[in-house]
Amino acid sequence: MTEWLIISVLILFGFGLLIVEILFVPGTTIVGVFGLLMAGFAIYYTYDTFGDTTGSYVLAGSMAAFLLLLYVSFKKGTWKRLTLQKEIKSKFNEGITIGIEIGDIGKAISTIKPIGNADFSGKFIEVISRDEYIDAGEEVEVIEIKGNQVIVKLKA
Repeated sequence: MTEWLIISVLILFGFGLLIVEILFVPGTTIVGVFGLLMAGFAIYYTYDTFGDTTGSYVLAGSMAAFLLLLYVSFKKGTWKRLTLQKEIKSKFNEGITIGIEIGDIGKAISTIKPIGNADFSGKFIEVISRDEYIDAGEEVEVIEIKGNQVIVKLKA
């Protein structure tokens, strides 16, 4: 009786790890290989303990059960309830530079080394300094705008 419990647990955990590999952590292969080794050892243990006939039945049953489990998992949409179905369609910092022009003067509200935040007439923007360290509280001047990047320098 103990042998059957060991065999059953090894096969179930092995198949569980294979399903986890296929659905949740694809590409790592470690989880899948470990699951295959567990199931393979269970089948080997069955052949070794109970002989060829019982081992063959366990092998065929295990393969059929695994294929059925895969079919049910993919066909019935079982895993759709566990996965995120929403998409994020917004863009980060989209339109952040509207109203900012080259030559505008602002105040650094954090240290800019080389990235920090500056206030341009109440509009807080993440800015980039090309090659200088700018302390918080210093006045900065916009020297370039590339897409959503605002490049500043210390106001002379």
